[in-house]
Amino acid sequence: MNVRNREIVKAVFYLLENYQCGPLSIQDVADRMGYSSHYLQRIFRQATGRTLGSDIRTLRLWRAAEALSESQGKVGCISHEFGFSSHHGFTRAFIRYFQMSPARWRAMQRTSEERPDVTRLQITTKLYPH
Repeated sequence: MNVRNREIVKAVFYLLENYQCGPLSIQDVADRMGYSSHYLQRIFRQATGRTLGSDIRTLRLWRAAEALSESQGKVGCISHEFGFSSHHGFTRAFIRYFQMSPARWRAMQRTSEERPDVTRLQITTKLYPH
């Protein structure tokens, strides 16, 4: 990968790490970066071996998990806040990724047993090795 593409991918990582304005889409990232979504996705996949969409979805799931841990909000409200179109779709994606339901995740956060660590540093490190 050439230097220019590496810098583009680093800028995408920075944007994803620091974006705090609600749900984020591939088109949002492409618009903010000033590239077409097709070009940006191609560069991203070449550099990481993953799709940009999967990284965005994973980041949304980790941030939702963090919100489940820190708030008493209803799962449906949290799922909507992080860009999932339905409670059911969010729950299905959450189970697929974390191997447990959002309710079980929240319950584990309230006990010291088997408590999954959800820190911003851990989220960033999982997705974006520097």
